[in-house]
Amino acid sequence: MKILYLLVLCSYYIIHSALASESVKKHLQPKWISVSFYRIFYNLIALVGLFPIAFLYFNLSHIVLFETHSYLVLLAKGIFILGSILLLIALRQYNLSEFIGTERLPATSFKLVKSGLNSSVRHPLYFATLLILWSWFFISPTDLRLMTALVSTVYIYVGTKLEEKKLIDIFGKEYIDYQEHVPMLIPGLKIPPRGAK
Repeated sequence: MKILYLLVLCSYYIIHSALASESVKKHLQPKWISVSFYRIFYNLIALVGLFPIAFLYFNLSHIVLFETHSYLVLLAKGIFILGSILLLIALRQYNLSEFIGTERLPATSFKLVKSGLNSSVRHPLYFATLLILWSWFFISPTDLRLMTALVSTVYIYVGTKLEEKKLIDIFGKEYIDYQEHVPMLIPGLKIPPRGAK
């Protein structure tokens, strides 16, 4: 059953990435799904897809991988709270109506946000999510939490690399310059993008 959980989790992320790809969008829009409704459709699929994951997670047995000291649990809870706060701050830098799908902005209105958290890391939402995922694991280090954190981390990394290609298409040299000065996922960790001097 735990293999089923892993398969369902991986399938969720694969579908999530596929629906975000331009090739799938072009295939589905506007013949099957209207352009104005696509973002809402995408978010609904993402939401509904969480139900089987949650069902399996809460109905499978959890094996504790190691005992944690109280100070480690306290530290993990602090990082979890920090990640949650950073996630909320990062969300405020986006147009939530466009993010949810209730408003569709023209491509010409997009601006590259380099202030706030984006001045320290290019993808603060994903950085905050990583903090939440791994602190959640260390609060109660079980096999299912480790599986969830590992698969989600791989997805976040791969998804971020794919998103960066889209951002380069949109913003061009401005985004390439931004890549050279600001880390992708972890503040302070500067790994130049492939091809950068």
